[in-house]
Amino acid sequence: QAASGSVCTRHVEGHTVRFRFSSTMAMNPLYQQQHQLPLDPEEYLGMVKSYNERRGFGFVACERTAAKFGRDVYIAKSEARLATEEGSGRLISTLPFASRSADGRLLPPTLMEEDLVRFRVRMNADGMPQAEKLRRLWKFAGLVAVAPEAN
Repeated sequence: QAASGSVCTRHVEGHTVRFRFSSTMAMNPLYQQQHQLPLDPEEYLGMVKSYNERRGFGFVACERTAAKFGRDVYIAKSEARLATEEGSGRLISTLPFASRSADGRLLPPTLMEEDLVRFRVRMNADGMPQAEKLRRLWKFAGLVAVAPEAN
């Protein structure tokens, strides 16, 4: 696999072709399909450390992944959208601060700091851990009505 910025040479049908590999090539779906690194079989639990909807990325903090990869795990906008689809995570309509459009419709939910998430990891083209199969977990709040009996 070529590093970003390196010059590659290929011989095709008697012609020499030179090109410079860029990190944007790694965004190409065909390139990803042909050069995709394996998905880590482990499943991790973490907390959204930061997520910026406007910029389209964020990070998950997780003790196990920090020990294994030495850094927080990157969240791509596409994964964040999947994590917040209906049936995954909090019910946005029940939140008092849910965002609404000018005509009163609820806006699509986004990941928020301190959301709990379950995810797997794949190393991206730059060798950094990236969250995949990201799912926001339900948070419950309330009081225990009857304490469990101690044995």
